[in-house]
Amino acid sequence: MVRYSSKSAKALGFLKRHYNDIEIYVEDTGCPQLWLVLLRRFLPEGVTLSSVNPLGGKEAVLKACRNDQKADGRKRLYVIDGDFDFALNRQKPRLKFLYRLRAYSVETLLLYEDAFVQLGLTFSSAQNDADVKQLFDFEQCIDEIERKLWPLFIIYLAANELSPSVKTVGRSASKLYEVVGQETNYSSRKVIVRAIQVAREICNEHSRADFSAMIRVLRQNVYRKKIREWVSSKDYIIPLLHIKVRKKLQFAGRIDNLKVFLANHVDPVREPYLARRLKMSLV
Repeated sequence: MVRYSSKSAKALGFLKRHYNDIEIYVEDTGCPQLWLVLLRRFLPEGVTLSSVNPLGGKEAVLKACRNDQKADGRKRLYVIDGDFDFALNRQKPRLKFLYRLRAYSVETLLLYEDAFVQLGLTFSSAQNDADVKQLFDFEQCIDEIERKLWPLFIIYLAANELSPSVKTVGRSASKLYEVVGQETNYSSRKVIVRAIQVAREICNEHSRADFSAMIRVLRQNVYRKKIREWVSSKDYIIPLLHIKVRKKLQFAGRIDNLKVFLANHVDPVREPYLARRLKMSLV
């Protein structure tokens, strides 16, 4: 996928003005079709959006947004992921035309049972919702994933606060899998070993007292948030769900195909703030 520079963003939006009623700039270059399908679900009826503009990372989006603060009549929105900033209650940059997702990443918006039920009805032999849930219990699956990942991601949050140089989400998620029978899941043992490894790296730079104090603060910060909102769904949840629906729901597509299908069944009420901001951007 073509990645556009922050310097060319404004010119790019101008060139596409004839087939976009609004200019949308996003981080991700991996699956722009996901963004296109999702945003069409959130935009008011009758609004035309034929493409999005992937800039290749948060800093690129922020830089482009900073360079595009003058009101000139163009309708546009720069969208960044929440990442760990959302869980840590960090303020987003005060920039006009900027929106930060209220979740770690756009993939988080795909994690709803109704979309997976539609997936089962489309690709499996299931005849109704109950049949799909017999084949694949989404809520039970997500609960297990979140329960196993919680201790790791609280350590990842601590690393992000105390030792940003310590690698976190970029570490392989698939190395934490285990296969028991025909089921692929996260291994609790492997997850804890990873968490301990990252904690030790943090404590190489900070005292154990500071580390423990940070963990206590972070537990309070995320207490009322759903785990899926501050876990990297893109790297740690969607890939595992893809493995599961291929086996249980006979879905034969690639992971990007799965994301696009789910995006096409997202209910906008799941992220009403995004729908509201898009509507405001069109005024």
